[in-house]
Amino acid sequence: MNRYITLLFLALCFGCTNQKKDKTIEELVLAELNIKYDESISFFGKDMAAHFPKKINDKSGSFTNSFSPELGNLELVLFNELESNNRSDIIKEFEEKSIAIYNAADSCLLVVNRFVSQNNHYKVEPTKEELQLVDQDCYSDLYPIPNFWHNDYTTDKTECKLPKDFTIYVLESKSGKFVKNNLLTDGRFMPEKWKNGYSKGIAISEEEKIIIYWLIIW
Repeated sequence: MNRYITLLFLALCFGCTNQKKDKTIEELVLAELNIKYDESISFFGKDMAAHFPKKINDKSGSFTNSFSPELGNLELVLFNELESNNRSDIIKEFEEKSIAIYNAADSCLLVVNRFVSQNNHYKVEPTKEELQLVDQDCYSDLYPIPNFWHNDYTTDKTECKLPKDFTIYVLESKSGKFVKNNLLTDGRFMPEKWKNGYSKGIAISEEEKIIIYWLIIW
């Protein structure tokens, strides 16, 4: 009996040690993720990225960035779980702050870097048919949004490449030059009034329970 209790005690202690070790590893991974995240925020500036969370609190969070205009635009994109306990409050907050709200499946969207895709990451010459999408009458009252071509939710069924259950909230967008000239794109695949500029906002899918924070400069 005493032997059984001793073995059980050792097993429990071993399990606790492993759990603590795993937790430490998770904390280290999250800490490293936040270091890289902070570097990205610093690159764009806290004012430009003010709508992003200050830190990533969940190990399931992830982000992508691009600091090179050769890829079509500069960008910072953060993916976070949409918390269920205050989901309606979050959505209401961004609805009130937005200057425009679009659905990912809208038939007309002004998409920055629209010709790049998962199958062609560095597309530089669109077809004649695609070039007709550079400037259309329906863009006149629209704000630019990202091409979400490289994430777990990417689809070719919409112009912005997010599934139709995503709602896109544009919080701020202006045309002009907002970075050094060597970081600007040539703007050749954008309407003249939006040759250069920036746009930032979020995208939310209640179905996927995901919120995407985004910032693009081109």
